[in-house]
Amino acid sequence: MRSNGVAAIRSRPRREICVTVEEDGVWIYANREGLKAIADHVAVLAESDPANHHELHLRWHLGTHRRQRNPVFVLMDHKARRVHSRERFEVTVMAVEATDLTRMRRHAKSGKLPREWPRE
Repeated sequence: MRSNGVAAIRSRPRREICVTVEEDGVWIYANREGLKAIADHVAVLAESDPANHHELHLRWHLGTHRRQRNPVFVLMDHKARRVHSRERFEVTVMAVEATDLTRMRRHAKSGKLPREWPRE
C-alpha cells in the first residue's frame, strides 16, 4: 500500500496493448500480460473510495515515458485522424460516486456532454 492509500500494482513488462480509434468506436487489443495489467489497475479502482475519483489513464499508467518501444500504442482510421491527435489520445477509466453517474445519466438520451462538462 502506498502512502496515498492506493495499492501498489505489479509491473508487467511483457504487456502489449493496442488502442484502435475507428469510426464505430474505440477498441482495446491486448496480450495476456496487457489484459492482466489493465485488470490489476481496474481492481485498484474498484476498491478505491469513489469520492476520490481515482483514474486509470491507459497510455500514461501502462505505457512508457522513455524513448524505448512503448507497450501501449494507438492506431486510428482516416476519420479519427482528422479529429484526434494520435500522440495525445488517451483512454481513461474513473471510479465515481453513484450521484456522479445519476447526473451523467440525465444526458444519456441526447448523447451529448452537458455544457458544464469540465474541459481540459
